[in-house]
Amino acid sequence: MNELIEQISSHTDSEPNVPIAFWRTLNDGKKSYATRDKWNLIASVSGGQVWDSGTEPFQSLDILTALRNELIHFKGEIGEGTKPRLKKLQYLSDRFKGPGDDVLQAMKVGSWAHGLLTSEGLGQWVSEVIAPVARDFDELLSGKKPEIMKASPPFSDLPGLEGLGVFPHDP
Repeated sequence: MNELIEQISSHTDSEPNVPIAFWRTLNDGKKSYATRDKWNLIASVSGGQVWDSGTEPFQSLDILTALRNELIHFKGEIGEGTKPRLKKLQYLSDRFKGPGDDVLQAMKVGSWAHGLLTSEGLGQWVSEVIAPVARDFDELLSGKKPEIMKASPPFSDLPGLEGLGVFPHDP
């Protein structure tokens, strides 16, 4: 999202009626807003879908974001039978169990993160969450391309965001 905001805010060949100041202001403060807040700001001015954590795809994106943040800032305990700090991650931990590590099990150490990250199904689930959002990103975020978006290229055409929203369809 931050890369998208930065790309659009530096896009200089926009029509005069497009409020590029909105994008530049959002870019200046992008690190102080949560992803959900940035999404809602953009959706509010562009006619996109508001982030609703109770519906898909946003519900799964919330879980995925929580997982990302928990892993990046991991402060978990290591020991037999550890559980994620956040309840919303317990769902993933229960759903995806890794093959386990005989050495760790014998020593009665390990963590929920190790079990989750070594499971076979987690990668597929992440792909299933991200693919539709990436495919429909422009539509979800901008609705029917209202005036603010008309002068800007599609998000997926911006440098560094090639391929966003373009996923092969299942056979």
